[in-house]
Amino acid sequence: MKGAGKVPSDLSSFLSKIELAGKRIADIVSKVQDIHNLDTRPYVGDINIINFDQEIDILSVENSDKDFSKISDILAGFDNVNLRRARSAREAFSVIEEDPPDIIFLDYYIQDGNCLEFLRRMHERQKDIPTIVITGIGNEMIASRVIQEGAFDYFPKDMVSEKSLLRSIANTLEKSRLKREIKQAHEKLAEMSIRDELTGLYNRRFFLEALEKEIARSNRFKTEFILCLIDLDHFKMINDTYGHPAGDMVLAEVGRMLQELIRMNDLPCRYGGEEFVVILPEIRLEEARNVCERFREQVSGHKFEYNSSSIRVTISAGIAMYNGYFSKSTDDIVSKADQALYKSKKSGRNRVSEYGE
Repeated sequence: MKGAGKVPSDLSSFLSKIELAGKRIADIVSKVQDIHNLDTRPYVGDINIINFDQEIDILSVENSDKDFSKISDILAGFDNVNLRRARSAREAFSVIEEDPPDIIFLDYYIQDGNCLEFLRRMHERQKDIPTIVITGIGNEMIASRVIQEGAFDYFPKDMVSEKSLLRSIANTLEKSRLKREIKQAHEKLAEMSIRDELTGLYNRRFFLEALEKEIARSNRFKTEFILCLIDLDHFKMINDTYGHPAGDMVLAEVGRMLQELIRMNDLPCRYGGEEFVVILPEIRLEEARNVCERFREQVSGHKFEYNSSSIRVTISAGIAMYNGYFSKSTDDIVSKADQALYKSKKSGRNRVSEYGE
């Protein structure tokens, strides 16, 4: 079997990707630092320059009519700030479920609990709504606890003013935005680590991990699965004749076609170079062969258009069954699929072969 992914011929392009990834990580670190800096960033300038670009919906979970009125009076002059009220955690969570706010103002003591319990319930229910604790109980120990439980900000009620409230809202919105960006960046990096950039399919690393899990599942539930290894015939000739961009186009198109053909619970991956591999759970050998044959016919009948050229491509495939008796490891089942693929190549290519037939 050929090795996974070739080192790019254009070394500068390869190094550029590494540099770009490094900058991406550095940007994430910088944003994390920004979040921590905002916790103690002093407010400077006139409060009147604070402009909220969009409507902000705030839910105040507050027992005291007097304290709620004070907050309401401060925010009354801002047309794009909508303030709602809940007197208990039960009422607040009902609002959160039906129409979640952008920010929550949370008193320490509420009718049916306290803010620490409320924040824990928010975490348990995976409600990622930025929360500001505004309470009559004020000391550093309580402040530390509420921040540890997930509050974005904290200050005593005797410090509530137009300036402090608007500053806290602005900082909380900024911290929330940065947290979302960082979460998205981490998700993107995680996705990049398991996806093949060219085809969008899962990569070899993810395939090997998934194969181990599928073997464990098969052993536990006494089920079978099929492994199909696919190789593009004479792919080097395509690169030599039409150029590597044409070869990349062919690989991407084959990956798309493979993804569209298989079942939802099948797992297609790019194994490396011009090789693809598919895990087909809970399927009979004959059915798996029919799937591979359909794909082979689809590829051979497809015109791969590149610039003014029409490129014809064929594939060879090898399939092997895992049932826990004749295959005992990832290396074993991959080796058997590879042997079946070699048989297809040796027999003239553009065909599907089974291991052991």
